[in-house]
Amino acid sequence: MRALPNVTALFPGHGPAVANPYDKIDEYIAHRLEREANILQAVRAGAATPNEIVARVYTDVSPKAHAMAERAVAAHLEKLMRDGFVTCDPSGNYAACLNRER
Repeated sequence: MRALPNVTALFPGHGPAVANPYDKIDEYIAHRLEREANILQAVRAGAATPNEIVARVYTDVSPKAHAMAERAVAAHLEKLMRDGFVTCDPSGNYAACLNRER
C-alpha cells in the first residue's frame, strides 16, 4: 500500500470514505494481528474448534455475527497452521504446537 503514490482516500464497501488511508491500513493490520494473537491464545487455553474460539475471542461481537466470525477464525487458523503454530486433527479440532512460541 505504501508503494502506491499519492493515495488520498479509501472507499470501503460500507461506511464513509477514509481520508487517511495509510493510517487506516495500519489500524486494520494491527487489529488483524491482535485477533490472531487472541485466537492463538484461545487455542493454547484449550479452545479446539472455531465455534469455541469465537466464544472466547469475539466477546465484543453480537452472537448474530458469530457465523461470520467463525469464517474469520478459520482463515486465521489456516495461516497459523501454515506458520507452524497450530495443528488440526482429522475431526477438525485444533491444538497449539508445543514447540512454537510467539
